[in-house]
Amino acid sequence: MLDITCSKGTYIRSLCYDIGQALECGAHMSFLLRLKSGNFDLDSAFTLEEIVNLLAENDTSFLLSPEWGLELPQISIPSSRLQAFKNGLPTNISMVYGEVFSQNDKKSRGNIFQVYCHGKFIGIGTIRADSLYPEKVLFNG
Repeated sequence: MLDITCSKGTYIRSLCYDIGQALECGAHMSFLLRLKSGNFDLDSAFTLEEIVNLLAENDTSFLLSPEWGLELPQISIPSSRLQAFKNGLPTNISMVYGEVFSQNDKKSRGNIFQVYCHGKFIGIGTIRADSLYPEKVLFNG
């Protein structure tokens, strides 16, 4: 049995193969269990049976907000741009604000952000040229 802590992009099956080649005996994997990925881990997971039982009791406490699992920096737009964002229209970066974002920060270009409006998560956007473009809009209110 192997316990491996690795970054995204690591191919465990390839690692198993490489270990077998290094030991000159071959190797295969009969079982793979991912214990954690980003914010998700087995301790906070539910089985299908547990979910069915909770739903039967009208308990939806197991549901997570859409942004819970995102590991992206956060930026905000003013309410005057909310409808435009929802309609897929870009917002000039002069109207975008957040701790990790500066209009003069060229490194922000091309990055993906969680986008908020008045503290409510509304979707995911990308900075291209001089504007924030909606990539996924998840706000329906």
